[in-house]
Amino acid sequence: ESGGEVALKRLLDLRHAARFEIEARLLASLSHPRVVKVLDHSQDDEGLYIIMELVRGSDLGAELVARGDPGLPYAEAIQYARHSCEALQYVHDQQIVHRDVKPQNMILADNGVVLVDFGVARAIGSDETVGTIAVGTPRYMAPELFAGGTVSPASDVFSLAATLWTLTVGQPPRY
Repeated sequence: ESGGEVALKRLLDLRHAARFEIEARLLASLSHPRVVKVLDHSQDDEGLYIIMELVRGSDLGAELVARGDPGLPYAEAIQYARHSCEALQYVHDQQIVHRDVKPQNMILADNGVVLVDFGVARAIGSDETVGTIAVGTPRYMAPELFAGGTVSPASDVFSLAATLWTLTVGQPPRY
């Protein structure tokens, strides 16, 4: 309506409408410079939509591919991790776990890293954070999640540590 540019996430498979609605509701409650901002969500005959601020930049996975030798300079990687810690601290304070922290979900914008893609995020203590099938990206997931353990802020912290490893070494950890 304002004429400004936005990012639009559209759900094509309506079997996942409940998960999409959870993402929209969780994100709409967040307001932090290191977390993508949801402006609105809606639906029409063609699907469900989440309208978000447009975060200009490239994801850290793309940065690693473009500039890694094999990893990014250590000071840069630490700075990106610090920015991500700010985002996760805020998200966790709001009782939300991201569940898919990885370089591809961190956009390097003009003012630093912005955490995006809360598609599998959940409220802490919700039914889907206890004993569920592992959700996320395997090379970045906390080991306890493979055994059906409880998702917690510590799971995101593990994923952030795996991300920092990836940014400095050039590839995800092997365990």
